[in-house]
Amino acid sequence: MRSVDKSFETGNLSGKTDDLLKKKFTVAAEKMSEAETIRLLRELDVRRTELELQTKELIKEKKLVKSIADKYTELYDFAPTGYYTLSDKGDIIDLNIMGSRLIGKERSGLKNRNFGLFISADTRNIFNVFFEKVFQSSSTETCEVALSVSADMPLYIQLTGIAAEGRQQCLLTAVDISLRRKSEKEFEIYRKHLEELVQCRTIELSESETRYREIIDSITDYVYQVKIDGNENTTTIYTESCFPVTGYHSYEFMEDHFLWLNIVAKEDRSKVKNFIISIYSEQGLSEKKIEHRIVHKNGSIRWIQNNIVLHKDSDGKLSGYDGVISDITGRKMYEEEIVNLNQHIIKLQEEERQRVAQDLHDSVGQSLIAAKMSIDTYRQEPDYFKNQLEVGLSFLVKASQELREIYTNLYPTVLNDLGFEMAVKWLVHNTLEKNNIKAFVDVVITIGISHEIEVCLYRIIQEIISNILKHASASVVHLSLNSNENQLKLIIKDNGVGFDHETKKDGINRYGLANIKSRVTSFNGKFNIERNRPHGTIISITAVFQNSAIPV
Repeated sequence: MRSVDKSFETGNLSGKTDDLLKKKFTVAAEKMSEAETIRLLRELDVRRTELELQTKELIKEKKLVKSIADKYTELYDFAPTGYYTLSDKGDIIDLNIMGSRLIGKERSGLKNRNFGLFISADTRNIFNVFFEKVFQSSSTETCEVALSVSADMPLYIQLTGIAAEGRQQCLLTAVDISLRRKSEKEFEIYRKHLEELVQCRTIELSESETRYREIIDSITDYVYQVKIDGNENTTTIYTESCFPVTGYHSYEFMEDHFLWLNIVAKEDRSKVKNFIISIYSEQGLSEKKIEHRIVHKNGSIRWIQNNIVLHKDSDGKLSGYDGVISDITGRKMYEEEIVNLNQHIIKLQEEERQRVAQDLHDSVGQSLIAAKMSIDTYRQEPDYFKNQLEVGLSFLVKASQELREIYTNLYPTVLNDLGFEMAVKWLVHNTLEKNNIKAFVDVVITIGISHEIEVCLYRIIQEIISNILKHASASVVHLSLNSNENQLKLIIKDNGVGFDHETKKDGINRYGLANIKSRVTSFNGKFNIERNRPHGTIISITAVFQNSAIPV
């Protein structure tokens, strides 16, 4: 700021005024009267006083303006924010100290330099778009760019700009946001890390929930408690685990005290009532458990086992009992299946005995009788009946072949004679092609198989082929038996009448299917049967072993 002009001092100004007035007054005095002259001098004196006062006020105001200007200059120069005045070409017209510090160069050396040169290459396009918008818009624009002041660590700033001086210049403010950007990056890293932790935790929780649900689903027991007072039920409490077994929640049993009896199957209701009566009779129980059926809320029939523990008071009277209800539906189904399977095995054994007896009678027996008759005829007159000896021997050979067929059906000796692969091919081709059914067989096994599994697979294939002949009405059968590392897979397809799971009207009878499943289970295999579109059935059996080869 410039210093105050000394010409504004009161003494100098008054002297100049006096000289000017003397010159004008000398000329005018010659024409004015004395009274007019006195009046005029008084007016001039008043005016001079006013001018002196105004001059003092001007000096005071000028000092105030200088003080304000100095403060403004200090605020501008030493502000923590960078200030720039740029031309419409981007050249730096003026800047403050912080502006030069942000760029990292002397203030004097930055004027008339293009501001864009100090913007990093990767954010220069952002600055160019921002600079263009500043001159196009009447409002402020903002952007974030990096200054290329250090190769190691870029300096990030936030620019705010507005056009000025008739859009010939623009005013920019620059705030150092490097610390904020660093914090944002650290926060982003932390956020990603947190997201990973949350994701891992979510997976863990999901797995835990899955395990919990599996445990809950696998629970087939629930507990109830009955408290008795004077042979009257006072309190009955059920755990919520009753829901998977019965389909009813614990509060439903609490609301309806007879619900437990109402869900008992009608066929078992009297048995359950007698069981409860025996509890209250205090005569002791021969059995402290009962098995009976209930009707699940969804309408299905469930088998349950009710195990109770009696409680007595100090006088020996019944005070209540605790019960544990177990869902034994699966066990009952297996027991029923075992009973049916045992009955079927007995039936098969009897049928097998009958078949063997019938085969021995119809084939071997008849051949032996014919051989005996021929040999007896030869022995009576050897010369005359020479050919009867050959006939008798041929019948013996035939009987031997028929006997071999019979015990082959009892035990597949062909496995020992031909080996497993050839035995399977011989069985399929020999059995099917005799009945005018085309057979396509592919057997490739590259891993060792125990003899027990060979026999089991041979019997499975024999059972399936037998059922195809009896029920499928097929004209073409495809069989493939292949191994892959630790896996063995058998697939048999036919184009017959197909298989119906619902009605059991299928190409495989019920117990034949049970036999196959039982054999597959014996070596931990998986059995699947499905329709072969458009016609026929596909049976697949897969066995996966822990080791790369099946133990021999």
